[in-house]
Order: sequence, then C-alpha cells, then structure tokens
Amino acid sequence: MVAEQQRRGRGRAFSLILASKLRPPAVAAGSLQRPRLLEQLNGGTPLTATILAAPAGYGKTVLACQWLEQTRMPSAWLSLEPGDGELPLFLGYLTAAVRAVFPRALPQTESRAPQRLTERELTTLLLNELEVLPARLALVLDDYHLVASAPVNRLFESILRHPPRGLHPVFLTRFDPLLSLDELRPHGELSEIRERDLRFTREEIEEMVTRELGAPVDAELAAAVEEKTEGWPVGLRLGLAARRNRGDPAALASSATGHFDDEHIHRFLASEVLAAQPAQLRRPLLMISVVDRFCAPLCDALLADGDPDAVHPTGREVLDWLSRHNLFISRLGGAGEWYRYHHFFRGLLRAQLEQSRATDVAALRRRAGAWLAGNGFPDEALDQLLAADDLRGAAEIVVSRGQRLLDEGDWPRLGRLLTRFPREQADRDPRILSLETWALMGAGGQGRVLASAVDRIDQLLASGPAATFPGQEDSDLGGSQDVLRGCPALAAGDARDALRLAERGLASLPRTRERQTAFGRALRIVSLQATGDYPAALTAAEDSSLDPVLGANRSRPWELGRAHAAWLEVDLRTVRAGAENLLTHGEEDGLPDLAAAGRYLLRIERYARNDLAGAEEILGPLVDDRAGSASIHFVHDLVALCFTRQALGRSAEAWVLAERLAGLAAERGEPFLLGFAQTAQAELDLHHGREPSCVRGDVPGRVVRRRRLPGRQRLLRRGAGRQGTRRRGRPNPLVRCRRDRQEGRRHREAVHQVRHRSRSGQVGRHGMGSGHRTGRCPAARDRHRRRRLDCLFRSRTVRHRRPGRAGNDSRRSAGPG
Repeated sequence: MVAEQQRRGRGRAFSLILASKLRPPAVAAGSLQRPRLLEQLNGGTPLTATILAAPAGYGKTVLACQWLEQTRMPSAWLSLEPGDGELPLFLGYLTAAVRAVFPRALPQTESRAPQRLTERELTTLLLNELEVLPARLALVLDDYHLVASAPVNRLFESILRHPPRGLHPVFLTRFDPLLSLDELRPHGELSEIRERDLRFTREEIEEMVTRELGAPVDAELAAAVEEKTEGWPVGLRLGLAARRNRGDPAALASSATGHFDDEHIHRFLASEVLAAQPAQLRRPLLMISVVDRFCAPLCDALLADGDPDAVHPTGREVLDWLSRHNLFISRLGGAGEWYRYHHFFRGLLRAQLEQSRATDVAALRRRAGAWLAGNGFPDEALDQLLAADDLRGAAEIVVSRGQRLLDEGDWPRLGRLLTRFPREQADRDPRILSLETWALMGAGGQGRVLASAVDRIDQLLASGPAATFPGQEDSDLGGSQDVLRGCPALAAGDARDALRLAERGLASLPRTRERQTAFGRALRIVSLQATGDYPAALTAAEDSSLDPVLGANRSRPWELGRAHAAWLEVDLRTVRAGAENLLTHGEEDGLPDLAAAGRYLLRIERYARNDLAGAEEILGPLVDDRAGSASIHFVHDLVALCFTRQALGRSAEAWVLAERLAGLAAERGEPFLLGFAQTAQAELDLHHGREPSCVRGDVPGRVVRRRRLPGRQRLLRRGAGRQGTRRRGRPNPLVRCRRDRQEGRRHREAVHQVRHRSRSGQVGRHGMGSGHRTGRCPAARDRHRRRRLDCLFRSRTVRHRRPGRAGNDSRRSAGPG
C-alpha cells in the first residue's frame, strides 16, 4: 500500500508543474546593460558550471535574463521555491525545463522516475540522457539557495563531478550552495560572479543618476552616491525612484549625498532579508549593529547580557552564519577577522533596535565601549561611551589617550580627540583642560592665552575636591601647572621664578608623564642659563642624560634644553651638536616635532655663521610641507627663511613668504601668528626705508603710536662705511648698525672684537660670535640674551624707538626670527 502511494505521488509530481516557473521574468524597460558582466557569462559557457552568488538586490536575475536574450546558446529557466526540494518534484521541473527547449529529451527519466528506483539509479539515468542532448543547454536555476534538500544537492554534486556534455548549469543564489565547488576552482572549471562584481561601478552609477536627473552629473555626485550605496543596485534604484515619485527631481542630487536611507529600502531589507533569518538569530543581529565593525570576541561581549539562564549563540556562531549566508556583511582586513554590515542593512538593524523595548541600548553601548577600550581601540570606545551618555567613562578614555598622544607629540590628533568631548563637561574636568593647555603649548601658544588657560585650571582645582576627578592625583596636576606657569614667567624676563617653578614641578611630576617632564627639564636648563649660570645649565643637561629613566625618554629633554641654552649663550658649536642629535633621533624614532626642533636649531647655527646658502638649503623644502604647518617650528622657519632671502638680496621672495605667513595667521585665527606676520612685514619695510604696514593700518593688528622714522638708508650707509661691507658689495645686514652712540666706548670695543674675530676666520661676518661672551660688553651680552628669549617664547610687537636708538633696533630686527 505504501509503495502504491509513493508511485502515485511520483506520478502527481510530474503532472503538477507550474508553467510560469519555466519562464524567465520580464526585465523592466530601461534596465542598465552591463557589458562587462555579459562578456564574463559568455566566457564561462565552455566550463562545467557558472555561479552568481550575492545578497538580495544585486541584480543576479536581471543580469541572467539579459544574458539569455543575447546569447546564441540554447537555454532553459527554472525558478525554485522552498517546497521544491523533494527529489521527484525537482526532477519533474528539471525534465519540464529541458523539454521546453528539446521536446523529446529525457524520455527515460520521465517514464521511469515514477517507478520505484533508488536515488543513485535516478541520478545515473538522468546523467546518461543529459549526455546525449542535441546541443549544449544552459540551465538557469534561479534562487537555488531556497532548495535546502540533501537529495537535490547530491544530484548536482554528481552532475558537477561527472559533467554531461549537454548541460551547463547556472546557479543564481544568495550564498554558496552545499556543493563541492572547491574541486572545480583549481582546474578552472567554475565561472564565478560575486558581490564585488555585481556592484555598480562609478560609470554605471553616473549613467543611472543621469537617467533620473535628465542631465549629466559630475564626478563628485557619483562618488558620493557610490560611497552611500556601496554600489548596491536595488538600493540605488529604490532611493532614486522614491525621490522621483515625490515629484522633486531637483532634490535627487542633494538627497544622494545625505538622506538616502529611504523607508522603501528598509522595507525591502526587512521583508527580503531580515524576515528570512531564524528567530533565534534576529536579536543578536540587532545587538551587533550598535558597533561599526565587529569580531567574534566583541560579539560575545555584546551578547553577554548578564543573565546566566539566557541561551544565545556565541559570536563565532553568528559570524559563521552571516558569512555562510552572505548576509550583507563585508570582511575587513586584519588578523582579528573583522566584519561590518552594509550601510543600509546596518541602518535597518539600528532602527529596529532603537524601537525594541527588550534591549537596553545604553547598556549595550557601555559593554561595547568597555571591550573596545580594553583591547586597544580607544577612539571607537569613546564613540560608544559618548553615545551611551557615559561621560565619566568617556573622560577616562580622553585623559589616558590624550596623555599617550601628548607623550608622542602628535598635536593634530590630540586636538581632534579633545574636540570630540562635550565642551560643557570639559570645562569641569581639570585633567582635560590641562591636556588642552599642553596642546596649546605644542601649537606655539604663549603669553596671555597660555596664562589664562593655566589660571582657569587653578580656579577649578581650588573650587572642586580631588575626589570629583578619579584617576588623577593632585600632585600630577600641580606639577604640570608649575611647569606651565614657568613658560610665561621666563618670557616675561623673570628667569629666577621660572627656575623655581620648573624645579617644583619636576619634584611633583611622576616620571611616567614623559612630555611634561621633558618640557620641565628643558625649562630648567634654559632658566639656569637665563640667570647667568651657563655651566650649571650644561651640568643639568648632562645629569638628565645620565638619569636611567629620563635617559630613555624619547623626547630627549636634556638635548633640547642644552641646545636652546647654548643658542642663548651664542655657543654655536654646542648648538650644532645638539641640533644634529635632535634631528637624527627625531627621524629615527618617528618624532616629527623633535626633528623639526633639530632643523630649526641647525638653521640658526648656519645663519649665525653667515652660511646663508646652508640655512636656505635646510629651510627651502620645509616651505611646501603643509603637514607640518601646525607646528610652531614651521612658523619660526618661515620667518627665518624670509630674513635669509632678504639677506641674500631676494626681496621679492622674502615678501612672498611674509604674505604667506599672514595668510596662515588669518587661516588659523591665532593672535601669536598674527604677531609673527606683522613683525616679518615690519622688518622688511624698515629694511627698505618704508613705514611698517602695521603702523599704516594695512594689516589688522595692534596699532602703535606713530613717530617719525629715522632715515633708514642713511643708517645703512653709515653702518656700512664704518664697519665694512660684504665682499659682493652689498651692505652687511647684521653689522650695519651695531654702533650705538649711547653705549660709547664699551660698545665700540665689542664691535672691534667681533670684527677682529671675523677677519681671523673664527666666526662669520653675519654672526654674533663668541666675543659677546668675553665679558668686555655685559650690556650687549644682556641685550643679546633678551632678544633670544623674546624670539624663543613669544611673538614680538613692533615698537619704534627714538632715532638715536635706531641702530640698536635695526640689529634686533635683522635676527633669524
């Protein structure tokens, strides 16, 4: 009785055939032709099989229909459904599809299939009859992924292992079927078209959008649409169609780059993709969508909701399911097997997650932030904690990450990190304000701005208890504050107070604060020199270099402080040695800030020795370095190159650099840069006997009292006549006005000493030389120190003195910046 029912069931299977499943669906008019993919399909027909595998909406069916319309090869179509997995029913549809092209084909399969034959016998019978077909037939199997049947898979496994000459199967599927495709790939017998091939190229996107707009589109719009849709054909079509149906074609261009996540796209994904997934996997899919990228351990942290009785899949199981079913994810590079959702699919999942009441989204983001912070991804962790409104946890990440960037001297990234934290909350946390002050210091901020920032932190520390800010000791901030206060004190000329603050700050700072400690050491060394104890400054630098902890500091604070102190002392040999060491270590250790300081000091040394060509050789390539324009050393170098070219007689090029500095000041909107620009332009004006532009009002800035300027050309001629000229016949720009009538005999003796050393070859005619350290002219030596300190720590304001002191000002203005 059972055998009779099976025989009758097989007979009905052959009779109940839905004819519309044997016909290709109609292709919409105006569908985009894709010649590159059609050519690839044509090239795969001599092979054993072809597979088109991609998620829903990538145009697999449309592409196959277009190929069938233009190919000369006999072809048949079979659309599959979930219920077609039974072998008798599938054989009935397969026979009907083949006989739609060859009416007399497969007679034995049709007549003997209803009989009680084993699966192996049916497979052998089918293969023999496919072998003798009149011509090679391309059989397209649409939605093959819906056939989750082991007998059907075994049937095609035999077809692929023993391919008949009369059949070329073409599988259209959303994910790879359970077939031994790996056996065909090494022999080149499998033609594959994947998701990456089916994505719209930029040219195809331009053609699609042009059809909707009715006018050509630019490359920028096409690139924006490509980035938004990731080349997903259905996403592009639904987005453009929705805008067209709203009757506003002009809004297509603006919507393409902005609100392209249309509800039609979400509905398509919800019905075609999300609804087809098992119920036990839908909630994990929603939970994972809170992060932009994910891996198996991160998924485990997200899915661990703290309920020991809850049963949920592991992160590895979820990723294996997503990868196997090609579920709108992309695999990223790296050894951790990172993945991400498609933009539109992630948008759908996040929208449904926000609407779900069963999941605490804030707690989910906190778990994600904790895992990311603990595994070395602070930027992504900060995004998650800020989205969860966990400001305390976000502040801890900003402080720890900011200190690391501060130690590395990465000022641009530190600035971007600090701007991500809410301004209102940052003003309440002295640790973040301290990082902002150090970032201001790294960018070259000095004077009133720096002092104001330090005072604001002091007020906050005095008003709030230390327990309000966990993770930071009072001594850490106190020591940092002392070091920061020392800089304005030294700029104001109070070297002893700067030395006291530097020593007190170093005593309080832990040595793990590399950047603060390094700057404190350098400040102490320079302050010792400024108090007149240059040997003590050299001793302090030597002691710092021998310290086991500070010696390992990559910032090399002792070298930086010793080089600056030697510069102020006009010890050019020590300046050159320190500059070369800083430049070498900065380039080897990948510290651009340290290398920039080395180039800056090396340029000063060459300029002081009258090696103008060498100074320009160092400075020339730096002018086009836009990446380093945020550094204070770049500003100093720009000013120095301006004066170097002026000294070489190339006034036009010097003016171009001065104007560029003014443009940089306007672009960044920083007052100290504006002071540099005004100073450089005033120096050039004075050199040519003109009234400075900042006095005339051409450049916005501080307006000083107008006074009658001395005859500049007369001073130049007088300085050249009394102190000599350069060999090329030009007035010497650095020694032309050194004679100061108010200094009298002591100053004339100092000038004579410099000229004597210049003639003997001990120092260049443009340099200050070591004659200022002989003790014969303490007034000139003190003025020289003050000028160097002024250049090092703050921007100068142009001031015009009486005509009797014009020579002194002219010498001051001709310095290297």
